[in-house]
Amino acid sequence: MNMRKIKEAQLRELLFRISVLLKGLDAALEIAGGIALWVVSPGLIIRGVGLLTQDESPKIPVISQSSSPRCKRFLARQSIRVDHLSFP
Repeated sequence: MNMRKIKEAQLRELLFRISVLLKGLDAALEIAGGIALWVVSPGLIIRGVGLLTQDESPKIPVISQSSSPRCKRFLARQSIRVDHLSFP
């Protein structure tokens, strides 16, 4: 029974160390991402997003006559929000 408690404690210690390591890695990636956003121009970010999502545009639903007025208002509001963005 005592040996089992030792094994559980060792496993708990190992899992704790792995979680701390992953948390440190996450923090380092967040810092790198923040620096990248600080250095890169907004136009380049918008072009990059456009390149990454260009294959998604055919999947956007087309507003049809059968669409509900609520759906049409929602899609109109969403298009107004991104209307000022320019994609290459």
